[in-house]
Amino acid sequence: AILISSEPILLVLDDLQWCDRETFEWMRFFLRFDPDYPLLVIGAYRVEEVDQDHWLQTLLLSLRRDEVVSEIELGLLSEANTAALIHKVAVNQVSSEQITNLWNATIGHPLFVIESLQSEDEQDVQKAIPRKIQSVIQSRFMLLSAKARTLAELAAVIGRSFTSLLLVQASK
Repeated sequence: AILISSEPILLVLDDLQWCDRETFEWMRFFLRFDPDYPLLVIGAYRVEEVDQDHWLQTLLLSLRRDEVVSEIELGLLSEANTAALIHKVAVNQVSSEQITNLWNATIGHPLFVIESLQSEDEQDVQKAIPRKIQSVIQSRFMLLSAKARTLAELAAVIGRSFTSLLLVQASK
C-alpha cells in the first residue's frame, strides 16, 4: 500500500522500543525493497529501553552497515528551549516565573513540559504531577528488577541530587 504512490512519502514511527520482531523484519525488507523509492522514515525510541538484545539493535546495525541511517540523540531541553516550547504550545499567557518553575519541575523533559501545561493545575506544577507523567514514570519503574526498584525508591526519598556514596550508605 505504501509503494502504490509515486509521490515522496514520509513514514513516522514513534516508540520503536515497543515494536515486535516481525515489525522490524518488515521494516528491514521494506527499506531494502526499492532503494530509489522516494521514502523517508523517521523513527523514535527511548535509548534506555533498548538493550543489546532488542530487535531494534539488529535493524540499526544493518542500516548503519549499509550507511542508510542518520541518528540524532535528543536530550533534555535547556531553560531557554523549554521557554520556547512553552510559548509555542501554551494556550494561556505564561509568566517568566511560571516558566522557571515548570523547567525546574520537569528538568526540561519535553513530554513532561507539555503534559504539565495541559494539566488542570497550570499555576503550580510542583504540587500536581499530571496523570500522563505519573503513568510514564510508573511504566518505566515497573520495568526495573525488584532490587533496582528498591534502590530507585531510596534515591527518590533522598531527593533530586545526591552522590553515589550517599546512596550506598543509605542503602545499608
